[in-house]
Amino acid sequence: MLYQDLIYSLAFLKKFSSSFPEEEINLVDFSSCQHLINFSCNLENDLIQKINLLCKGCILFKASSNAICLEIEGKSKKEGIKIIQKFLNMLDSKCEENEIHEENLKLFWKFQFSKTRKDCVSAGAQAILNYLLTI
Repeated sequence: MLYQDLIYSLAFLKKFSSSFPEEEINLVDFSSCQHLINFSCNLENDLIQKINLLCKGCILFKASSNAICLEIEGKSKKEGIKIIQKFLNMLDSKCEENEIHEENLKLFWKFQFSKTRKDCVSAGAQAILNYLLTI
């Protein structure tokens, strides 16, 4: 599968789709794209389960948000937070590509070099991280 095909398949993944009422969607503060996200999950035996994700916006925003969900599902809350923090560090050039072991997240390695695209890729991850830190 080609690189761009992998990104598109992540963007249109329906595994975590939910039906949050429109008024419950959070606008991510972002200057050029109007990204909307709502994320929730259950912690069952400290494992992230029953992920619900509703996100609207550009392909990269949706793809990276779904990639994060794929990688944290079934992991402990602590491990999920660590995965997201490492992903955000990767986008800020604070870690090497070989330090990222999650294949779906490695797809976004190149976007650390593009300011506007990096913001699209990191916005959903940051929103999901914020949620996990509050539950």
